[in-house]
Amino acid sequence: MKIPAAAALALVLCTALLLPAAAQEPAHWEVKWYRVRATTDGGEFRVFLGSEQWNHTSFHFDWGSHRIYGTHTDNVVFVATTTIYSSGGSYRFKLYDVDDTATVTIDGEEILTASASNDVPGQKIVNYYLDRGSHLLRVEYREICCTASIGFDIPDELFEKDKSDAGDTPGFTGILAAAALLAVAPVAARARRP
Repeated sequence: MKIPAAAALALVLCTALLLPAAAQEPAHWEVKWYRVRATTDGGEFRVFLGSEQWNHTSFHFDWGSHRIYGTHTDNVVFVATTTIYSSGGSYRFKLYDVDDTATVTIDGEEILTASASNDVPGQKIVNYYLDRGSHLLRVEYREICCTASIGFDIPDELFEKDKSDAGDTPGFTGILAAAALLAVAPVAARARRP
């Protein structure tokens, strides 16, 4: 029995649409780098240096006294943001090997800060409850002088988008998959007739 081209195309589309989203979307951070400049009134302003993406969940960098970004070694800040997905529950967030200072916020709320003290890198851990759904995670790191390092640890499961959507009503992908199946049914029924 020969399957019509339209039915084969619908089957391929259906299969592609039903693949889990987490397998198709790697975790990534949007990272913006700045040079910090002091003002005469004791404040500061930032000069944008550039941006990049990091394609991992947790991270650790130990630059020592070498360049951190471009040719810059001191007075450098990065702001890294990503979206995380929770099915609801308490999760462990850890800043470690922090020299000079780092702050973690979720949906604009500061949950964790660590700083070096007396040339000893800082470390802090917090268990934080997240409601079900997506959340904006932000890590801001500041290097003022001398040696530079930062570590941040987060559960990998918070990057699994489809996990927080389980049990929700079908979205655009679900509607497309259902439409493709409905389109295939009449074609398959005609193909079975003698």
